[in-house]
Amino acid sequence: MIHALKDHRALIATIALGASGGALFYALNLPLPWMLGAIIITLIGTLAGWNLSGPERARPYVVAIIGVMLGSGFKPDTFDHLDQWAVSLAGLVLCVAISAFVVHAYLHRIGGQSRVTALFSAMPGGVVEMVEIGRAHGGDEKAIILAHVWRIILVIAAIAFWFRWVLGYEVDGMMPLSPEPNGPLDRHCQVVATNLPL
Repeated sequence: MIHALKDHRALIATIALGASGGALFYALNLPLPWMLGAIIITLIGTLAGWNLSGPERARPYVVAIIGVMLGSGFKPDTFDHLDQWAVSLAGLVLCVAISAFVVHAYLHRIGGQSRVTALFSAMPGGVVEMVEIGRAHGGDEKAIILAHVWRIILVIAAIAFWFRWVLGYEVDGMMPLSPEPNGPLDRHCQVVATNLPL
């Protein structure tokens, strides 16, 4: 009973902390506030040693919802221009393979992680997917989460801030602040940024 009460308190504290981080980022008009704000503030709390925990019972349902969201993102015409993407896709596959190999080797040999944990920590992919698959194969869930959280903070946050403050675009699905990119260089930067192996 006491243990269950502590778990509920930790869960409520975690949700409240994440919501406060999202609200803070929203109030400051920062990009992707509810995701980045919650991630950063809960990461700080975890590193500070606070007793935080997620709703484990809700995990299967949340994974199902994310699966639906990912699957519904594909449209019938998604692959109509596949032949025009051949070079880009080949380069992306090569980039992902090289980055995953290099980071996996570093985490395993220098970082001391197991092969499974290092693999799913190094693989550029969705946080939930990598954590769930890595966990199912015996990987260290916390280490995988931490690796991907830092990736999100460094890469996605950098791109979001670049789009918001340099290119003048919103990153929450709203209309751009300026009708067009500022020039050819900006358009090239957009192409590079949106094709990074996240």
